[in-house]
Amino acid sequence: MKLLHIDASILGARSVSRELSALIVERLTADQDTHVTYRDLAVAAIPHLTVATLPTAHPASKMAGSFEQHCPDDPRR
Repeated sequence: MKLLHIDASILGARSVSRELSALIVERLTADQDTHVTYRDLAVAAIPHLTVATLPTAHPASKMAGSFEQHCPDDPRR
């Protein structure tokens, strides 16, 4: 089984949701051969999805204007 474990709380070790998700992963992987991929969004944040970063085929992207207009310094240009 493959499992994606994502933590996003900025509270770190004091986070109840992190503690709970770790217990769930522990229980799910106890009796099985499981590959767990772990992502911590508080440590390695991903860029936010905004209307300006939507694919141009999405109808809402036309309302936002160009990506360059909203994010002139973004290296993804």
